[in-house]
Amino acid sequence: MKTLYLVRHAEAQYPSAVIKDRNRTLTHTGVSEAHELARRFLLLSSLPQKIFYSEAKRTIATAEIISTLLNIPDGCCIPLPGLYEADAEKLLEMIGENSIDIESVMVVGHNPAVTDLAVHLCKGFVNVFPPSGLACISLSAACWLEVSRNCGRMNYFINGRKY
Repeated sequence: MKTLYLVRHAEAQYPSAVIKDRNRTLTHTGVSEAHELARRFLLLSSLPQKIFYSEAKRTIATAEIISTLLNIPDGCCIPLPGLYEADAEKLLEMIGENSIDIESVMVVGHNPAVTDLAVHLCKGFVNVFPPSGLACISLSAACWLEVSRNCGRMNYFINGRKY
């Protein structure tokens, strides 16, 4: 059994013609949301062995806040090239590259991919990830390559906007 934590980045600056999408940073609210999400996560779960994040500034900041508050060891919070553009299918493929000895992974990414992947994995999941949303999904798979449609069970969902 594997555990996947899907996280949507915290609240970021609004898109504008001046700032490229990848360069949007967290707002003050987003920084607070990421801290609160990490605190709430600590009350509910064991730590992920790896945290992967896209190379957009808002996901980097979200992942750094979470990994710092969770005391994730150096080298276990890793940028994942291609995650920024990934759809749910590509994200699942990327997750499948984890070694069999890794039991739990957190992915800090973007919508619609994180919502679409949760829907793909968990039959009946109809939620939409708000900023700082986190889904804890148990996967009935012995290795990451076996993860497939409806093999997940939603253990809990944290709405980062409601605290």
